[in-house]
Amino acid sequence: MLASLKSDKILTMVRNDVDEGVDEIKLLQSVIHELQRLYDNVATSFAGLRSRALALLGGEIAVASFLFGTDYSFKNLNVIDDLVFLFAGILLLLIALILLLMILQPTAWNCPPDTKDTNNLKERFDNSELLFLRYIKSEYEEAIEDIVRVTNLRSSLLTWALRSLSIGILILLVLKYL
Repeated sequence: MLASLKSDKILTMVRNDVDEGVDEIKLLQSVIHELQRLYDNVATSFAGLRSRALALLGGEIAVASFLFGTDYSFKNLNVIDDLVFLFAGILLLLIALILLLMILQPTAWNCPPDTKDTNNLKERFDNSELLFLRYIKSEYEEAIEDIVRVTNLRSSLLTWALRSLSIGILILLVLKYL
């Protein structure tokens, strides 16, 4: 009787461990799904950021063509102050151009899961779904951290480019038409 109590206790412990493993697998699947959604949202934000930068770059080229095109007439620039403002406006346009080009440069980041790790799943993860899901979760967390860092940096560059572009255009328009 004592032996059957011990075996029942052991079976209960094993069942509890299996149930906890199943619960953890379900939880990890849900977490990975949410991490995938977050990764996709941040990647979409990054693509939108690049589109805005490209639109601003096109606008900057159009405004520069308008200001310095065939009717290049900054004729009333006699005072040294006017020349300083002209060069400041041109410098701000160049800064905006450089910042926008920095935003548009290609970026490399990892996209989970890494294909080299998914080739030999049985060997790499000892045929354990739990180990594989833990690995995928950690890969997504690392990838999201990278893409958020890059997106935040490029977003701040876009803000500074927009400020520089706006102030530079305003200065040059005032000099040209006043």
